[in-house]
Amino acid sequence: MKTRIAVAAIMAIAVAGSAHAQTMTPRNSAVLPPLEYDHPYQGELIVTVVGKEHMAVMCPKTSLMIALGCTRLGPAAGLPEGTCQIILANDEIIKAAGWSTKIVRRHEESHRGGWPAHHPGARPATADDWND
Repeated sequence: MKTRIAVAAIMAIAVAGSAHAQTMTPRNSAVLPPLEYDHPYQGELIVTVVGKEHMAVMCPKTSLMIALGCTRLGPAAGLPEGTCQIILANDEIIKAAGWSTKIVRRHEESHRGGWPAHHPGARPATADDWND
């Protein structure tokens, strides 16, 4: 089954805080998976870092100007069985969007660890998580 999950979807889940609306930013959004999914992928992992033009072709369209990352898995994606490819925008693009490459990669890798695309149990990143 071909699975593509865009990082921009993480921006759809805001951390519950006050009763009134607040502007959603990377620093106040629930972006990381529950701990049971927050671990390195156990199979073969290929990480591909690309620029804006390639991201537009390789990752699905999102609500952002450009997706920050997505994943592809196994034969349906033209990869060997058990192989996962994470496609990340380059550091310049990720940082310009206000994100951390480390967090975007962890988010994507967790989907291959079983975290569903609708992001149940998403949690905010801590100050330590933001250190690249």
